[in-house]
Amino acid sequence: MTELLVLAILLNGEFTIYKIKQQIENNFSVFLSASFGSIHPAMKKLEKNGFISAKRKMSAGGQKSSTYSITNEGKEHFENLMISEITESPTYSNQLINIKMMLLGLLDENLRKHTINLIKKYYEIHLLTAGELLETLKNKPVKEKEQNFFQITHLKNYTDNISRELNRIQGLNLKNI
Repeated sequence: MTELLVLAILLNGEFTIYKIKQQIENNFSVFLSASFGSIHPAMKKLEKNGFISAKRKMSAGGQKSSTYSITNEGKEHFENLMISEITESPTYSNQLINIKMMLLGLLDENLRKHTINLIKKYYEIHLLTAGELLETLKNKPVKEKEQNFFQITHLKNYTDNISRELNRIQGLNLKNI
């Protein structure tokens, strides 16, 4: 996820690691907190794979300074990350979906549609699974149903939220693309 954000930020220009961290904090902190400890390894990996390049120099004060930019391969990798299937754990997937939704404007129309459809597919499968669990809990004997009240209530809210999100995404798909 950090790699995706680094690439997205570098699509807008050249930045130092400090500016990249600042951009993440300013624009994505509601979904992800990124420390230098997570950004630095992600950037090393991106650079090693040829997705970003670095210009290194010494500042007037003798400090090492690096400015990073995205390569053509990095732009392609960004697009591939955006259109990749969402198969991770639900917690990670929800973060990833929120970040992908925020980055949709960086994609062309076809890739945007593809990404939205992947997100819809993820939510549809998730809604089906949660709905099946909810029905199983609702069909338990009365005594167990009382014990499962909080599970049932939460799952009902959860499935309602997923349904609303699907409707919102469908509206995006029809109106803005």
